[in-house]
Amino acid sequence: MIWHSHTVADVLADLRVDPNVGLTEQEAATRLKEYGNNSLQDHKPHTFRRAFSARLRSPLTVLVLAVSAMVLILDLYKQLLQEIHTHWYLPIFVAIMAVAAALLAALRQCRAASSDDWVYTLTATDTCVRRDGTEQPRNAHTLVPGDIVLLGAGDILPADCRLIEADRLRCDEYTLTGATMPTEKYAEAVFDDITPLAQRTNMLYAGTVITAGTAIAVVVATGVRSEMGHESRNQPQKQDHLPVQNTAQRLNGWWHAVVVVLSIAALIIGLTRVSDRSAVILMAATLAAAAVPTGIAALNAHLIVGCIQRLLRHRVRIHKPEVMDTLGRVTVIGIQQDMLHRDGDITLCRAFVGHRAVDLTSDCPKAPGLSQLLRLAALNTTDTDPSDDALLARLHELGIEKNELLVDMPRIGELSLTVDRKATVHLAGEQTLILVSGAWRSLLPLCAKGNAEELTAAAMAMEQEGLQVTAVTYRLDDVAPSVYTAEVLEHDLTCAGLLGLHIPLCSDAPQANVGVRTILFSDESAAIAAATAQSVGLTDTPYVATAEALLNLNDEQLATVVEQYNVYCGLDTAQKRRILTALQEQGEVVAITACHSEEAELLTAADVGCARGVVATDVVKTAADLILMEDSHAAILAALQVGRRLRWEKTVLLFCLLLFGGSILFVGFGSLFGLCSLTYCSLWLMGMHLLLLALPTPLWITLGISDILYKLRKNR
Repeated sequence: MIWHSHTVADVLADLRVDPNVGLTEQEAATRLKEYGNNSLQDHKPHTFRRAFSARLRSPLTVLVLAVSAMVLILDLYKQLLQEIHTHWYLPIFVAIMAVAAALLAALRQCRAASSDDWVYTLTATDTCVRRDGTEQPRNAHTLVPGDIVLLGAGDILPADCRLIEADRLRCDEYTLTGATMPTEKYAEAVFDDITPLAQRTNMLYAGTVITAGTAIAVVVATGVRSEMGHESRNQPQKQDHLPVQNTAQRLNGWWHAVVVVLSIAALIIGLTRVSDRSAVILMAATLAAAAVPTGIAALNAHLIVGCIQRLLRHRVRIHKPEVMDTLGRVTVIGIQQDMLHRDGDITLCRAFVGHRAVDLTSDCPKAPGLSQLLRLAALNTTDTDPSDDALLARLHELGIEKNELLVDMPRIGELSLTVDRKATVHLAGEQTLILVSGAWRSLLPLCAKGNAEELTAAAMAMEQEGLQVTAVTYRLDDVAPSVYTAEVLEHDLTCAGLLGLHIPLCSDAPQANVGVRTILFSDESAAIAAATAQSVGLTDTPYVATAEALLNLNDEQLATVVEQYNVYCGLDTAQKRRILTALQEQGEVVAITACHSEEAELLTAADVGCARGVVATDVVKTAADLILMEDSHAAILAALQVGRRLRWEKTVLLFCLLLFGGSILFVGFGSLFGLCSLTYCSLWLMGMHLLLLALPTPLWITLGISDILYKLRKNR
C-alpha cells in the first residue's frame, strides 16, 4: 500500500490494528519475526560454525597445523626408514590441541558476540507505544508495522509512520528532505501516489525530529524498509561490535607482533643451540600460538558488560558504549539545581501581601488580601507542576477548592509563556480575568501596579531563607483576547502578592563524591543557588557567577577563574558551552547533564554527556552518552564510581595477561637453555594455552584483585 495516498481508516484496516488498543504482544512478536529488528544496520546473527571456521583459518592456527604435519612426516620418515627413535605422536597431540584451542576460542567469541547483541539492543531509545490497550515505553528496535506510537515535541521518529491524530504538529525533516524550516503535519490529508516526499504532510519519517505539538501515529515501515533505510542501502555496512573493544583489538595486534618476533628469535636460538631441529621448529610454532592470549576482546567485553549491568542497577543506561573508557576519568560534573530536589512534599511556607509577610505554616493565617491571593494562585495551577500540587494541598487544608473556584470563574484558555511563567484566562462575570504567575524577577517589571521596591525586598528576604518565590499577577479586561500571546497577555498587570515555597533537597548524594568536583547550574537567584549548594554539601564556600558577570569576561579571563566558581546562575546554552570549553582547556574531564533539546550540543561537546531520562527529549537522549533513568545527583555519581572500577579491572586484566603470556614465553625459552624438556615443551605450551581458554582464569583473577583494590581504595 502507498500509505500517503490512503485515508487513516484504510491504513489501519490494511495493518489490522485498532488505534485505541494497538497490537497485542503476541501479534507484535509475530511481526517482529517477520520484519526483523527496527534498525538500519544489517545485524547478522553470530554463529558458532562461522566463528570456528574463522579460528581454524587464523594464521597462527594454520602455522601450528602445518608445522605439526611437517614434523610428523619427518619423524615418521626417521622412525620407519632410518630406524631412529622419535616422538612421532607428539605432533598429532599438538595438532589436536590446536583444533581444541580454536574450538574454545570460537565459543568465547560467540559469548562476546552475544554481549555485543545485548548492548546493541540496550542502547536503543525508548518509544511510547500502545499495546493491549495500555501505553508503555518500548525499545525502538522492537517496533513493528502496526504499532501505535504516541509522540511529542523533542521526539525522534523511530520508524516511518502514518499520522492518525495531530495537534499543532511540526517536524524537522532536514536530514531527509533538506527542508530548512519545520514542516506542518496534518492527519486528515490524502495525496496522490506520485506526491514528492517533502510534500507528504500526513506522514512522519524515521530519523526526523518533532519540534512542536503532539501526535498519535501508526508505524508503517521499519528498519531498512523505511525511507531512511532506502538511502542507507548503498552505504557500506560496518561490522557490529562494541566500540570500546577497539583498544583491545589494537592491543591484540601489538601482542601478536611482539610474540611472533620473539618466536622467530626462539627459532633462531634453538636452531643454533639444539640438535633436535624438529622439536625446535614445533616449539617455536606452538610458542607463537600459545603466548597470545586468544580472546582479549572477549575478556574485555565481559568486563564492559559487567560494568553496564552494574550501571543498570544504579538506574543508569549506556547509550554510547565507547564512553566507558572516559567515564572513570571524569573530574568535573555539571548538574542542574532541580536534580538535587528530593522526592517529597513541597511546602508552601510564606506569602507577602498587603505590605506584610505572612507565615502560611500556621493553622489559619489571617492577612488582608491573603484569601484573594491564594484563590488567584489556585486558578492559575496546572496538573503537571509539583509546585502547584503543593499549593493546592495547602489550600485544601484552608478550605479553598480549585474545582469550586472554576465553577464561578471557568477557564477559557491557557498559555505557557516561558519556562518560568504561565498564564490562564477566565470568565469573571461580564469581564475577563487574565492571570500570570511565575518567577518574580521576570514578572515584576511587567506590573503597572504595586510597590516594586517593597515586593523586591520581600522576595529577596524569602530567597535568603532558601525559598522559591513566585509572583501572582492579574488583569481584568472587558473583552476576552482573540489570540493568546505574550504581547497580548503580559501588560498592565497588577501584582496580587508573592508566595514562598520550600523544596526539599537531597542531603546524602555528595557522600559518594570522592575526587570529583560538582558545579551547579541554576535558574534561581544567586542567593537560592548558593544556599542550595551549601545545604546539600556540594561546597562549604559557594562562589557564584551570574550570566551578567560572565558577559564581562573574555575567554582568557574566564579560563583563569573557571576553577574558582562552583555555582552558575541564569546561564543560557551558549554560556554553559563557554564554561564547558574553559574547563576542558584546563585539562578537566567534564560530565554534564541536560534535558532540553536546545542543550543537546552541550552533551555532544562534553566528555561524558548525561541525559536526564525522566524529563529529557529524544533529541537529548540521542546526543547523550548516558541516560539517567533516575533523575538524581546520586545516579551520576554512582555511574562515575562504576567507571573508575572498570579502569581498575582493565588495568589488572592487562597485568594478568602479561603475567600469563610471560610465563608461557619463559617456558618456551627455558626449554632452549635446558630449564625444562624441549621434547614435551610443545605439549606444555598448548596445554597452558588450553587451560587459559577453558577456564576464564584471567577474568576471575582480574575481578577478584580489582574488587579488593577497589574496596581498599574506597575505604581509604
